[in-house]
Amino acid sequence: MRVKLQFIFSVAGQVTIRKEFPLIYFLSTLNSRNNKRTKDIKKNIIKQFQILEKEALIKSEITLYQKDDNRQTVTIQELSLTQIDKTKIIGFYETNKYFI
Repeated sequence: MRVKLQFIFSVAGQVTIRKEFPLIYFLSTLNSRNNKRTKDIKKNIIKQFQILEKEALIKSEITLYQKDDNRQTVTIQELSLTQIDKTKIIGFYETNKYFI
């Protein structure tokens, strides 16, 4: 549920078509010391991006702003847990289709 709420905040809180999902901040709010739970949440984040792309609400290419200050552009279908582990912010673009 918190993953979905963070997506809503990411989209509603920014007026441009370019949006950011503050991954490292979001994960730090969970206070989870359980690696399985954290891994499940990361999988859920990937799933939510896939759903939004499937519904044509966001474009298929995203930018991963990594912890080492590098940037990587990937498609949502290529997004993996390994990439998520290295990422602090996920940049994505809305399409012209509206969120309902």
